[in-house]
Amino acid sequence: MLRRVLLGTTISVALVGPLITPGSAEAASGCRSGNPLANVWSPGRLKVLSGCKTVSGTIVASDAQPDGDGHYYMRVDKPYAGLLNKVNKAVHGGTLILEIVPADQPGCIKGHKVTDGICTGAHLARPKIGQHVTVTGPYVWDSFHGWNEIHPVWSIH
Repeated sequence: MLRRVLLGTTISVALVGPLITPGSAEAASGCRSGNPLANVWSPGRLKVLSGCKTVSGTIVASDAQPDGDGHYYMRVDKPYAGLLNKVNKAVHGGTLILEIVPADQPGCIKGHKVTDGICTGAHLARPKIGQHVTVTGPYVWDSFHGWNEIHPVWSIH
């Protein structure tokens, strides 16, 4: 009896479950295919630690950079504390740096050329200080500064 129930359940799940293709799974996760450092200024300074990482936490500060990137400083939720290195802790008060590049910012028209890349049409919302967010993008070490970042941010919720 148990065997039939399990078999029937397996078959019904297979028949009604969503069709997952590699492209749709990638899109659902917020990850992108191709070069994880596309549209980034001076990508040679960044060492990719993970091609795609999702992390959540609270935005505690922000600023604009000369290259057009929006910098956001995230106090990560406890499960992500291991993403911070000594420099994140010493220089930025234990925050993870998030960078939204011009190619993903609001108002950028998909396919148009921008400094350091081509617009993706992502139109990522700028998070506000105090907002709890979940972001996805490449997890990198910035050799110029010594800290870890999500750069570029590919999705933000």
